[in-house]
Amino acid sequence: GVAIGAALLQKDYPTAGAVMYLLGIGDILEEWTHRKSVLNLAQSMSLNVDKVWVLVDDIEVSKPVNEVVAGDQIIIRQGEVIPLDGVVIDGVVLVNESSMTGEPEAVRRDQDSSVYAGTVVEDGKAIVEVRSTSKTSRYEKIVNLIEESEQMKSGMEQQAYRMADKLVPISFIGAGLT
Repeated sequence: GVAIGAALLQKDYPTAGAVMYLLGIGDILEEWTHRKSVLNLAQSMSLNVDKVWVLVDDIEVSKPVNEVVAGDQIIIRQGEVIPLDGVVIDGVVLVNESSMTGEPEAVRRDQDSSVYAGTVVEDGKAIVEVRSTSKTSRYEKIVNLIEESEQMKSGMEQQAYRMADKLVPISFIGAGLT
């Protein structure tokens, strides 16, 4: 704002226009970069699981993951990403939970053990009673926290810019006095 004002006071309209243009381009690039980073984060953390095997009257039925409700029983097998949070009610699996905990070793999960969306079954097969849907899973909460922290950071950056704008006139006054 100060550079534009100074250029206008000196009747240097091309410079004022150029500064306004560059500031506008900077704002557009900042917004584009922010949107792109949030989109890339969401894509990299998406589970890419469309369907799950649900146990219905002792028969495995393929069902879209977004139609699964709490209380449904899903089948998880070796090599699969666990699509929803739940509790193992039958079977034993080794689960790689590094995406949630950072722990590099697979963890044994058997009856009454919790399993979480976004983790990977390294070995075994189990029946899991779903405790939370895809919208309320622990994994989804982590993604939302990351997105919220990005928005908070942008707010803090804007506050820093406002403070810097307030300091510029003081700097000019100080420079003029020396």
